[in-house]
Amino acid sequence: MKSSVIVLFVSLFSPTTAIAADSDERYSNYGSGTQSCETYVKAREDSRNGEERIELVFLTWLNGFLSAHNYYVTNTYDIKGTTDNEALLVWLENYCKQNPRKSFSSAVAALADELYPKRIQQAPK
Repeated sequence: MKSSVIVLFVSLFSPTTAIAADSDERYSNYGSGTQSCETYVKAREDSRNGEERIELVFLTWLNGFLSAHNYYVTNTYDIKGTTDNEALLVWLENYCKQNPRKSFSSAVAALADELYPKRIQQAPK
């Protein structure tokens, strides 16, 4: 009984975002989220060489994910807080260099967990 109360308490008051998926913790993924971190790192490198087109596809996917996060996660007006897009892209690049075989969507989910404590909870008045 005591351990189930602890589990309930941790799940209700955990500072991380909830994962919504099927009973096996799997979910369907679309677009650039299905690409590997390795592909994202290559897009960042190409962008520094003047080919920004592919990186913009990843940025668009990232902003869509974060917008949906804002909509679906309670007490979240802006998950980005005061972090700008370039800082997000650099964070993702560093994460992806360390985890090249993970999907871009996994990297973005890890980023959302990192940003969550610094999120803006209410719209400015």
